[in-house]
Order: sequence, then C-alpha cells, then structure tokens
Amino acid sequence: MPFKGLVKKLVNKINPKLKFFIADFIKFDPKKGIIPHTDDLPGRSSCITWALSPSLDKFSPIKYYDKNKKLVEEIYYKEKPLIITTENTHNCFNDSNETRYTFQICFYDKIEKLVELDKKGELFI
Repeated sequence: MPFKGLVKKLVNKINPKLKFFIADFIKFDPKKGIIPHTDDLPGRSSCITWALSPSLDKFSPIKYYDKNKKLVEEIYYKEKPLIITTENTHNCFNDSNETRYTFQICFYDKIEKLVELDKKGELFI
C-alpha cells in the first residue's frame, strides 16, 4: 500500500542511513494483547513507536522478559515516541477499557543504531 499524507511525510524524514522496513498501525481491543514473543520478521529488529490512544495514563507498558520468561523491564510510553527492540522477548497488553492504537516505523537496523542517531539528533532529517 503506498504511503500518503502525514505517514508519507514522516517516513520520508527518516535518516537514509537506516534500513526502513515498514510503517504500521497496531490495534489492541480492550483487555486484549499478545503473548510474550520475539519478532521473527528480519525487517522488524527495532521500531519507533507512538502511543495514539487511549491517553498515556491508561496506556499499558511494553514488557520485556528474560530467557526464563521472567519479567525484567516495563517500558512506559511518555510524551515522546519510544525506540524499542523487537528482538528480545516482549509483549503488550491493553489493560484499559478503551481500544489501544499505536503507530510504528520498523527497521532492519538494531536498536543501538537508532539510539546512536537519536542522541546525535539525526534520527529524522
């Protein structure tokens, strides 16, 4: 599907040093989510992800687990988008009574490259 409008403008601002894979919208119905997993798509190593709805105070975190499936970290959305890895075991669950929407731009690149560019203010051009 070709990009249009705001999505096209945003995708075209990605630093060309990054290997772009896909932009997508993710929807979780109320009290639904996805089990702990690692993404197996080669182009989905890392993502920049924006919380769209519900409000941030109702937005549940991304949870990361170790190899024994023990919870090791919860990443909460804030005003700025998150840079996340999808190579480690993680899950998302919508704890709210509202439908959850996120927008993601996904990359072949590992999270370290995105973080490096972000620290230099070069993630977007």
